[in-house]
Amino acid sequence: MALLFGFSYASYREFQRRQVLIQARNMLITNLRLAQQLAFSGRKEAGCVTLDGYAIERRSDASYAIEDRCIGGGGNNQIKLVTLPPNIEIDSFPAPGNSVTFYVLGRGISRTSDVTLNLRLEINTVTIESTSVLITTVGEIK
Repeated sequence: MALLFGFSYASYREFQRRQVLIQARNMLITNLRLAQQLAFSGRKEAGCVTLDGYAIERRSDASYAIEDRCIGGGGNNQIKLVTLPPNIEIDSFPAPGNSVTFYVLGRGISRTSDVTLNLRLEINTVTIESTSVLITTVGEIK
């Protein structure tokens, strides 16, 4: 009986960890779509003279932010800061820089090739499982 309980408990923990990673991926997709929609609508924050787009920027292994990208004044205003669940990490974005901008009016993204954003479930510096989100150059999120 104890062996059965131990196996069941281990399976449940693995399932629970996987669900946290899936939820973090879904949250990332939702936030990417928010940045995309804000850029598509052309909504400007106070002080922004000319809106270039909205970016998702990696801040650390455990967080990222949505910011507007303004030209000619207004700077970059943080719209939302997202902290990932415990043990979930986001890898550095592919070069150049640590952000991806969705340009206004659906003009695609700030990269010349598709971008893959990776999320990892990491316990004691060991990656247990990972998943990714793809952003195409035209701004499609997969």
